[in-house]
Order: sequence, then C-alpha cells, then structure tokens
Amino acid sequence: MRVRITMSRSPREVEIDIEDLAGFKVEVSKLYADEKEIWWVTDIKGKELGLPVENIGHIEIDTTERERQVGFA
Repeated sequence: MRVRITMSRSPREVEIDIEDLAGFKVEVSKLYADEKEIWWVTDIKGKELGLPVENIGHIEIDTTERERQVGFA
C-alpha cells in the first residue's frame, strides 16, 4: 500500500510503501503517545528521512492495489 505524508511547513509530500496497515497505524499512534520528536521512514526511492512529528500535516493511505508501471504511460 502507498502512504502519502504531508508536512505542515513544507510543500513536499513524502511517499512510502507499507505492507502491514494495522502495524503502521499502531506505529503512528505511538509517535504521539510517546511524544517522539523525529520519525524515521524510508521513502519509495529508498531514501531515509527524519520527519519532525510536530510538523506532520496529514497521512493519506491508498489501499488500492496497483501494478508497477514501467516506461511511459
């Protein structure tokens, strides 16, 4: 599944792929419960990003399955 995370102080959108939706939701909930400052994720290009938890605008989860596309659409 693809997840898009927007940051409140940045026009950039972070996209990550997840396999376990329930586990992902628990992880995000713990960020706020444990008052974490930085959330480390790996984006779809393989880059590791440290996201300031206080600046997370919203998280959008796309549950539709898509085939990987290669080339031009």
